[in-house]
Amino acid sequence: MIRRLTLAWAALGALAWAVPADGQNTISDIALPDRAALGRIGLERNWFTAVPLQAGLEQLDHLSLSADGELLFAQTTDALLYCLDAETGRLIWSADIGPAGGSAQDVGVYAEPPSLQLIPSFGTRDELPSEGRFLVVIARSTRPSPDGGDPQEVLNFRVFDADGTLALDTTEDDYPDAYRKMADLKDRLRPLWGNADLPLNERKRIVSQVTDAIGYSPASQVFAINGNFLYALDRATGRQVWAQRMEANASSPVAATLDLVIVGLVNGKLIAYSLVSTREERFRRQSGPPGGFAWNFATNGAITAEPIPTQFVVAFASNGGKLYVSQIDPPAILYRTHPIGQLFASMGTFGTGPDSRLIVPSMNGNLYGFRLFLFALNPETGRYDRPETPWVFPTGTSISAQPLVGGGDVTVTRLVRVEEAQTFTGTDLREYSRNVTRVVEQEETIAMAPAVYVLNDAGLLFAVDPETGTPMPNWSEPIPIPGTEREQVDPRTGLRYPVPGTAQLALDPATGEPALRPKGVQTGANRILALSPTRIYLKTEYGDLAVVSRDSGELVAGPSETFGRLGLDLRGFSLAVTNDVHDRIYLATATGTLICLREPSPSPDVVYTGPIPLRAASERPFGFLRDDSTEDSQTPPPVPVPVRPQAEEPAEDDNPFDFGFGALPARPRRIR
Repeated sequence: MIRRLTLAWAALGALAWAVPADGQNTISDIALPDRAALGRIGLERNWFTAVPLQAGLEQLDHLSLSADGELLFAQTTDALLYCLDAETGRLIWSADIGPAGGSAQDVGVYAEPPSLQLIPSFGTRDELPSEGRFLVVIARSTRPSPDGGDPQEVLNFRVFDADGTLALDTTEDDYPDAYRKMADLKDRLRPLWGNADLPLNERKRIVSQVTDAIGYSPASQVFAINGNFLYALDRATGRQVWAQRMEANASSPVAATLDLVIVGLVNGKLIAYSLVSTREERFRRQSGPPGGFAWNFATNGAITAEPIPTQFVVAFASNGGKLYVSQIDPPAILYRTHPIGQLFASMGTFGTGPDSRLIVPSMNGNLYGFRLFLFALNPETGRYDRPETPWVFPTGTSISAQPLVGGGDVTVTRLVRVEEAQTFTGTDLREYSRNVTRVVEQEETIAMAPAVYVLNDAGLLFAVDPETGTPMPNWSEPIPIPGTEREQVDPRTGLRYPVPGTAQLALDPATGEPALRPKGVQTGANRILALSPTRIYLKTEYGDLAVVSRDSGELVAGPSETFGRLGLDLRGFSLAVTNDVHDRIYLATATGTLICLREPSPSPDVVYTGPIPLRAASERPFGFLRDDSTEDSQTPPPVPVPVRPQAEEPAEDDNPFDFGFGALPARPRRIR
């Protein structure tokens, strides 16, 4: 007995003094969620992986998703940034972004896909475009056939990076190993050569096929935060392009356009740096952003919500309680709202063009719907000159979680297994037929009603129409009149008690029908994770999952049910992402384990080629008004002209813009 105790104490001592090797993850205490438990709730693992952490105090500190939903970023307390493919979990690169200990924010990425230009034919290569920004050019030419037959078709490519550099000038002959990919690309392009206006999804597929075939994608940058330093990294390699020290720590996610990178600071300033290099040699930056400091604007509170830049304006909110919309170039405040409570969470967006609308959550418990350009379409004049009051939806308590906006006719690509009859000739020279299974690519349209899903700090989830601010169908309930319940006597005690559900209902005086009030679903959650076509996924403070039906507004599974009865333990996954792009769920532990969850395919014979977007793809992005790059002899549609309110004077600490020095204006465009 004494010998056994001695051996046991020796083993415990050895474990106590054991030190993990450098770069080894200590994840043995966190188990991956069980497949059976995930299946019981209607989910499956899409992928899982781990990022290497140094032994000691290094932990995973922040998780963020790129604006286009293609990249997942994980930042550690030692200021190491890992970039992963959001759909496969493959590690693309890692980068060191400065000293340890700095606060992290969501990484900014320019979300628009590269432009595509198709040239059906040309005489010489000199006729190809020699200038462009973030552009893929595909040109078609012919050459004589070696056997004297019909001329052969040849594809030619030019790729311009985001800074205008001609990065690649090549032909398909330089890629003999990609013969099959080039043939597939020719098949896709054959009916499209004369079509200048390709649908957005089709342009994305063509650009993806080109970059896959030639092994190069137009280079753009990602922008990461470490404390008061802003880093620009090459999107493809993670190589540091430049770094900029700011006057205070960043407090908001980074927003990026092709010309500007914008971030909010803890001192209440919104600061922008130009990505367009000046033509003046004496003003060129040797370090930092190419165009240097562009402008900043001071508010009366820290900026924690993500700025929303559009074609002409940028919208941003302050903890001081005001929403601002400013012209980008030249910078000038178009309007600011009156104080509407502390604006802490990031805003949502809905619509496009002049009908673009900002969905603004406030700590005063209200959700606001502001028109980005203030005015609605006047049917009498045909112009956007009718002032519209923003709608207000009360939730009952403060809102510190980002709302999600989803809906519309979403187009997805799926692989379907089909059987086809095939005729072949046998060895006896007779014709036979047989069924052959083939996988084909099909387009599917998923119709979803547009809705805003907002979660307040009491864990109540609401669904709101983004146009009117009214509850969505099945997300409202009649209003009972207190004290009108039918009473029942308890035979054992003789006491009277009201019978639930028997109260009289309040009536709408206008219609005589029962009046309705918004129905909040109690989820106990503090964050919305993702939306699928039929469900809403949420996470509680302790890491448990809650699931709500989008159609009925009923709780499918609460946190206690998913953890207790269904056995799904996600409590070790303390880091999460609010996915406002597609339906994937991303979770991570502080010790470096990352996992992606998704809903399984509806049928074994159907496989979706990618995630399902939240919203329908639009040719006109949010806030887009017109295309200045094309000349049209016709009269353009009327453009709203925001007017700055004159009733309100700037506060003492609500300063005007400061301008940069020596930077080339991003794109000198004004709203006319």
